[in-house]
Amino acid sequence: MISFFRRKKPDAAPAADAPPEEARDASLTAGDPTQPLASENIVSHQTPPAPAMSDRGTSEPASERADAQGGHTPAPAGKSGWRDRLRNSGFARSFSGLFSRNPRLDDDLLDEIETALLTADVGVSATTQLVEALRKRMKAREFADAQALLAALRAELIAMLAPVSKPLRIEAGAKPFVILTVGVNGVGKTTTIGKLARRYRDEGRSLMLAAGDTFRAAAVEQLQVWGERNQIPVIAQHTG
Repeated sequence: MISFFRRKKPDAAPAADAPPEEARDASLTAGDPTQPLASENIVSHQTPPAPAMSDRGTSEPASERADAQGGHTPAPAGKSGWRDRLRNSGFARSFSGLFSRNPRLDDDLLDEIETALLTADVGVSATTQLVEALRKRMKAREFADAQALLAALRAELIAMLAPVSKPLRIEAGAKPFVILTVGVNGVGKTTTIGKLARRYRDEGRSLMLAAGDTFRAAAVEQLQVWGERNQIPVIAQHTG
């Protein structure tokens, strides 16, 4: 019996310590002078970031990054966002899938190349010119394998774009200076217009946008969004 009571005494010790904790909690909630100071410190820590967020101005840069990169997360260091988009484009995927299986150098390969070029909106005349040039060189046995043909196709595309790859210079005496953007659907005409408008606005130029595509659905509205985002007036009519 003596040993039993000696074992129970240590177990009862936490129960005896409980009242001081309850009393301490009660004293804190009842009227501890340090608690209002703690709440004031928390509020003072939370309030400074609010002016910093309001000082950032409008959400225009964030929207521009979202349009340019596909999200608010910046591109990793050492990688260009547009290069990643080119690698992941349908044009690049179609050719990588075509040449990854190391196809034979025959007319079937040229037919698949022609289909891939036409699907990528290269154009009928340009596609015919490229495929026929590759066909002549393939018959002359200039290509050791499919990778050599792919390198030749890349060189032909670069050579075809070289004459039109010129910087856009705005003549100071030409007023108004009109830039007309044309192209097939889905190539990024409106997005390019918005980026050029932002660039010229940052250069201090006076400009406006005019909606010429009144047939495609939401074409006018999309251009108006770019105008509002860049604070540039947009001339537009109703759709149709």
